[in-house]
Amino acid sequence: MSLPVPASALLAVCAMIASLPAAWGQDLPRLRVSKDRRSLETAGGRPFLYLADTAWELFHRLSREEALHYLAKRKAQGFTAVQAVAVAELKGVDEANANGDLPFENRDFTKPAEKYWEHVDFIIGAANERGLYVGLLPTWGGWVQGAKGRQDEPLLTPQNARQFGEFLGRRYGRKAVIWILGGDRTAGGMEETWRALAAGIEKTAGSDSLMTFHPRGSET
Repeated sequence: MSLPVPASALLAVCAMIASLPAAWGQDLPRLRVSKDRRSLETAGGRPFLYLADTAWELFHRLSREEALHYLAKRKAQGFTAVQAVAVAELKGVDEANANGDLPFENRDFTKPAEKYWEHVDFIIGAANERGLYVGLLPTWGGWVQGAKGRQDEPLLTPQNARQFGEFLGRRYGRKAVIWILGGDRTAGGMEETWRALAAGIEKTAGSDSLMTFHPRGSET
């Protein structure tokens, strides 16, 4: 004879399940900066060689089939990571990806278009499944307010960067990614936007998120 389960017990079980951490990056170990601040290591203290291939337009230009071929090739060649930009440099907000999807509605960083980001989901997931970390640039620097360069357009600002960061952190915070802010631009004049973006990512991805900065060439 089955006995009725009290509603309070069901709620307690649901709460316990909800509190469990989601699987992280298809079980790739978390990375952290070593104690001497000079290298990367796994959370267990094992040294990690960050050998990344740069494919800035990976999410924007490649179909799923092409992306899988690329990832398989890089894994076979011994790479441990790939680097790519979620909102690409070359007409990234105005030219559709391989599936015909744009990243945002009306070029608005607070209105992500689901189909575009599902494509990003697929590629990041496929990379992790193949043992590859993803060095993820949220956006190329040319879309950030204060950037100085050709064809720069200030669509990401101190006012909307935090919301975009929260979206990204919520979506990819449990994936095996290393956050790379910057996007090949001088940081001067853009600090407020980058800090807001970083704060948004950290809020939803966690304070232990591994994050770095990609400045313009010849700068540190």
